[in-house]
Amino acid sequence: MISFSYWDVIIILVFFASILLIGFYTGRRTSAEASDYLLSGRKLSLFLFIAVNVSTWYGGILGVGEFTYRYGLVSWFTQGFPYYVFAFLFALFFAKK
Repeated sequence: MISFSYWDVIIILVFFASILLIGFYTGRRTSAEASDYLLSGRKLSLFLFIAVNVSTWYGGILGVGEFTYRYGLVSWFTQGFPYYVFAFLFALFFAKK
């Protein structure tokens, strides 16, 4: 059982409060369009763009590697096979000729 001291609880609450305050503050300054959210307002520097992509890529690769190590062939059916099925359905129904 995990037990938190008084200071642990304060640090956690201050962290969450600061995250909320930063989110509300930056949310007022940006527009509510989906493209601004998805593209970060096109203000992302090259360094941050590379850092985000690399961390996402390695997080996925290491997660798949661990899952395959633990569960074997079932990883292909849970992670690889659905990708090909939905890519085929997308090509069949949504992609232009």
